Amino acid sequence: MRHAFIDESLKQRDSIREGVAHMALRGRQSGVREYRLALDSSPGPERYRAADVQQLSYEVFYTDLICGQLSQGEYDLLLQTLPDLVNPGTVPPFQFPVQNIALFNVLRKFENEFFAMERVIRLVGTQRQKTDALTYMNARNIFMAKFPATQPPLPPPPAPPPAAFLAAIQQAIQGIQATLGGVGASFQDLTKTAANLAATIEGISASGILGNLEDDKAFELTDTLFAENRLTFLPTVYKVELIHRILGGSDIVSAVEDEEEQAILTIFQDAKKRSPAEFLQVACSAGWETLDSSINGTEHNRLEGLFKF
Repeated sequence: MRHAFIDESLKQRDSIREGVAHMALRGRQSGVREYRLALDSSPGPERYRAADVQQLSYEVFYTDLICGQLSQGEYDLLLQTLPDLVNPGTVPPFQFPVQNIALFNVLRKFENEFFAMERVIRLVGTQRQKTDALTYMNARNIFMAKFPATQPPLPPPPAPPPAAFLAAIQQAIQGIQATLGGVGASFQDLTKTAANLAATIEGISASGILGNLEDDKAFELTDTLFAENRLTFLPTVYKVELIHRILGGSDIVSAVEDEEEQAILTIFQDAKKRSPAEFLQVACSAGWETLDSSINGTEHNRLEGLFKF
């Protein structure tokens, strides 16, 4: 049973990571802690496929961590996670090089989510929000660019990590420090540099970005994101906030313009295409009574049709 569980988990690796990411981006508990407990104990004393299991375990860990922080706009915490890319394992219980490679894979896999958030902030954010987001994205690009291009096959634990990869990591630390203008060339020095940089960044919430957006700007932003294929990658709370702003941002029920109705339907259709669960969550958060009273005519018929599965 343990072996079958491992084989199926590794076979469904991409689906598992997508599922964890989607739950985190929706602000829901992903069950990662329980899943990792089962996964980490499954190789047993015979260490069945232990290296692959360990990497998957850390990939779901970072997927949940990063997507959860991104959905909350915690760019300072996201920045402080970046040094894990070049952690030489000197800070236990860090598992070098498994965690390094797992984090790199996660950052690369979910880059569309980062770019979607950056686009929203660039279009409607304040100057401070734009500066903070740019600070993180620049640091992210530096860390990703310095990460060793050639990644070694993961040794089965508890085998020692590849010396060549360790040397490349140490070289990357020096390069990142030089680019960021940090003092010193050790991993501890780099973490201090990242922490100092993170201290200059404020949290960026959905209400903080969109809370004062006028309804016409909200539907224009929706249309732009959809046209650029970025709307689907936004965390759920941002989709809900966009609908709220398009409806006027108040609890007063009133009819909306045709173009605004179209924008709301676009958000619903895009959410349903990605996940029926996200679609229902967005609909519940927006409020059926409000939607029912605000949307009329053929658009109302289309709205009702979306609830057919």
